[in-house]
Amino acid sequence: EQSLLPVTELKSFGWLQSLGLNSTLEAVSAQLLVIFFALATFSIVQRNARLAREDKAKAIETAKT
Repeated sequence: EQSLLPVTELKSFGWLQSLGLNSTLEAVSAQLLVIFFALATFSIVQRNARLAREDKAKAIETAKT
């Protein structure tokens, strides 16, 4: 893999290696993208759940009248 992709070491992120993570620019970029997509997915799921609860509450309120 490293022969196909360039490797750019991040000297200030050496502490990542002590955690067992790769401290290259490419690896950190990929990790940040995964975190971003996970947060986006979580927020979409939370929004859909909130909207479903609101719709259910409106339906119950409408049924009562």
